[in-house]
Amino acid sequence: MVLTHDPGKHPLLKPDLPKDLIPKVESLTSWYEQFERVAVSYSGGVDSALVAYSSRVLLGREGMIAVVADSPSLPRRELDEALAFARRHDIPVRTIQTSEGDDPGYTANAGDRCYFCKLELFTVLHGVYDSDGCDAILSGTNLDDTGDYRPGLQAAKELQVRSPLLENGFTKEDIRELSRVLGLETWDKPALACLASRIPHGEQVTSGKLAMIEAAEEVLWQEQFRVFRVRHHGDLGRIEIGEDEMHRFGDSVLRERIFDGVLAAGFSRVELDPEPYRTGRLNEALPPRDRRQPNE
Repeated sequence: MVLTHDPGKHPLLKPDLPKDLIPKVESLTSWYEQFERVAVSYSGGVDSALVAYSSRVLLGREGMIAVVADSPSLPRRELDEALAFARRHDIPVRTIQTSEGDDPGYTANAGDRCYFCKLELFTVLHGVYDSDGCDAILSGTNLDDTGDYRPGLQAAKELQVRSPLLENGFTKEDIRELSRVLGLETWDKPALACLASRIPHGEQVTSGKLAMIEAAEEVLWQEQFRVFRVRHHGDLGRIEIGEDEMHRFGDSVLRERIFDGVLAAGFSRVELDPEPYRTGRLNEALPPRDRRQPNE
């Protein structure tokens, strides 16, 4: 394999890129050659940020549009950060409104809630695809996503959404490392699922609950926590904190300030979960048959 740093041929290859990533990056570059213009489903997270950036670099400013789906399930902080990232990297971006909250399948919040959310998202994105003359809709799905319960993958499959990171074998670790080498500030950004993921399965999703969760989590953002969730359990707000930051709650003044803030968000009670936050925790309450991948 000959490593070239010709920016015209391999603009994503950098001298300090780990050797095991070189073939994946070259494959990704070649993969984009089949398209002239793409619409990227963009949230500002580490995965979609890399897809948006790669699309911008490889196809040029006229060859892509990053599309942010705005709804009550997207925190205002995340929307602002996504738009700021796009501005800094000269990525064309458009914000569209989605209406998953009008779909009973979504608001019922069964184990397949994400399917209805992504179905709405990708259906609306097809409107951009059609009006802007795009060749494909791209998502940030990666190889690690196939090992978790992701009903939204079925919606992507049905609407023929392409996944450059998945199709070229990128894991989450690969994505973070490539993003770091490329100087993208999202490289170490914590994973942030939509606000509806804080509501236990079987409990209805409402705009009011989403607003309470967003306000409560803003309290933790202001205190500079990085990994956390505030779960909505009726009148109880249950705080989950990443293992590395649990010790901070030993500060009684900080703990009282956070609890007061969560109560001010609309909860009547608040407690700290003694177990550290971990991904997919609410999915563990689903029956095994409902945790299967959609394509199994």
